[in-house]
Amino acid sequence: MYEERLLTIEDDPDIAALIKKTALEAGFQCMELCNSSTLPAVYQRFKPDVIMLDILMPEMDGFDVLHFLKQEQSTAQILILSGSEYGRMAEKIGQGMGLTIVGTMYKPFRVAELRLTLQEIRHDLREGSMRKSMPEAS
Repeated sequence: MYEERLLTIEDDPDIAALIKKTALEAGFQCMELCNSSTLPAVYQRFKPDVIMLDILMPEMDGFDVLHFLKQEQSTAQILILSGSEYGRMAEKIGQGMGLTIVGTMYKPFRVAELRLTLQEIRHDLREGSMRKSMPEAS
């Protein structure tokens, strides 16, 4: 069975735990990082399909993470998390880098909104996976 992997990069442990709980309910295999400085090792090991990325964090901030993902040629779907106006800026920068930015979710967010967003992303991933595995008509 194909399991989509979601990596949450969020420095607030309570928000990270809420995202993980909601993502598990939506059918994702989950990992959370509250310390973005460990990202390179975790990214290589976990190989996420989806990344939920907080922008304002100590050490490596979200903009640094976007640059890392660009260097890694990441194909993950990226959902920006932000409690400020930097969310839209990060979205535009990520898109300009050629990353797959699926949107911005502003904090505080509603759990129902997060659940729906994750279900939609998971559905899109599965549809894309099915299209790739189907033989093309001749």
